[in-house]
Amino acid sequence: MDRNDDALTASAGILATLAVAGMLAPFRADIDNANVALLLALVVIGAAALGGRRAGMATAVVAALSFNFLHTRPYMSLRIDGGQDVATFVLLLAVGLAVGQLSHVAVRRRRVARHRAAGIDGLHELAQLASRHASTEVLLDRSRAFLVSELGLASCTFVVGDGVAPPDLDHRGTIDGPLRHGPGGFELPEGGVSLPVIDGAGRVRGRFVLQPEPGCGVSLVDRKLAVMVADVIGPALSHSDIP
Repeated sequence: MDRNDDALTASAGILATLAVAGMLAPFRADIDNANVALLLALVVIGAAALGGRRAGMATAVVAALSFNFLHTRPYMSLRIDGGQDVATFVLLLAVGLAVGQLSHVAVRRRRVARHRAAGIDGLHELAQLASRHASTEVLLDRSRAFLVSELGLASCTFVVGDGVAPPDLDHRGTIDGPLRHGPGGFELPEGGVSLPVIDGAGRVRGRFVLQPEPGCGVSLVDRKLAVMVADVIGPALSHSDIP
């Protein structure tokens, strides 16, 4: 879900919260405040489930304030006279914020799982192409596309030979030198990273030069999948037309 969808869900959650709080206001003498808070909490949970952390937290804040304004004495004021109402207000806000955070974690884990599955599928496709003796052009083109997608790169090029290149991404998925941590993992060096491709005879046939997107972190698992790309296509390049 993108930021526009998040904003739309947050807006819908806020409007729903205001509507529920407003519709219940004429019956506040007959409905216990705890029940009002539970109904508002349901709206917050729905917004968090659909829109994630931002939507859940925004809705939680509005739910707590509307509960305070319309359902606690003195009415139509942000003051709260009753100790029980203060506790209900705090719990409503805390539950909403917690649900929003939990929803965010769940969405992030689902996104990571989908990314992992796509990475494994892409690697399997490359292995099939190599086993079917696909052309060097096809192998390199699919490998570049996979690396850009898997690592969130700005660009990926293949340089023939074993010349001077940026720091290597080794078989452990590590890179020499200090790295800065970013969202999702450590950022690749600004100058790029070299991924050597070694053929079945142990010769370096070339290198993928990986140019990162600024501020994009890459997890260790993704870096190891990138190394596996070189391992998969390397033997297939043993008898290719690469010099």
